[in-house]
Amino acid sequence: MRTFQLNLMRGLLFPSRYAFCWALTSVAVTVAVSAQTLTLERSAVTGALASIAEERTWDRSTCEPQRTFVSVVGQPTNGTVTIHEEELRIPTTVRGDPTGPCAGRPITGQHLYYQSKPGFVGSDRIVYATSHDGDPPRQTVVNVAVTSQPMPLPPNQAPRPVSYRTVTSGLATDIGSVTRWGVSCEPLPPTLILVENPQHGTTIIRDEPAAIPGRDSEGNPVPCVGRTTVRKALYYQSQAGFQGMDHVVYDTEHGRYRVEITVSGGSPR
Repeated sequence: MRTFQLNLMRGLLFPSRYAFCWALTSVAVTVAVSAQTLTLERSAVTGALASIAEERTWDRSTCEPQRTFVSVVGQPTNGTVTIHEEELRIPTTVRGDPTGPCAGRPITGQHLYYQSKPGFVGSDRIVYATSHDGDPPRQTVVNVAVTSQPMPLPPNQAPRPVSYRTVTSGLATDIGSVTRWGVSCEPLPPTLILVENPQHGTTIIRDEPAAIPGRDSEGNPVPCVGRTTVRKALYYQSQAGFQGMDHVVYDTEHGRYRVEITVSGGSPR
């Protein structure tokens, strides 16, 4: 059986002796430096948790997950790296090439996050190693540009559809949220970063307990449904007496969201 290692960001195919596929996903540009080394260019907001990479492996013939081992071999100078085991999905295509019957299957993978020291702005660097059963280790270098404000949305990441909310003038109203949990249903810290503040009001971000929903953001069933996790909720409150249109733009691990807000004197919905 001829198998390949798949690089989701560049769609490159590398022959492999083993009957499984490896996939790395990231919103960053991925460049193959050598057969065993990759380099990622990532951005992060100072003090905020940022996703830098996902690692997962599956058997091409049976779609069964294969164990992926990830370890940090070069710690960042100005922040920390955490690795969470999470339930991911096998992608449907890689640069137009279908992944066949494995597409959309849940798979356990390793998700890497970086968080800078509060107030730090500049460049940081992480090196981590990935290995699979019987496969030689591969190193990945992650260069992180840490800024004081969110970076523009990368060209290869389209904004999410616009959502619309109607709120009561002067009343704080929930207009968006994000939740995260691990493969064992354990709560994981979500990230929500404001990109554009409202012109006619203020926003409040709160950490609140929440029940894990029955389906994820892509409509897939969630086995952890009903378990307790943490959600980061975004509230909007207009200036007293203001009525009209306003908007908010925010980023999460899943993408960029824009909320168009109609402020009226009626009941919020």
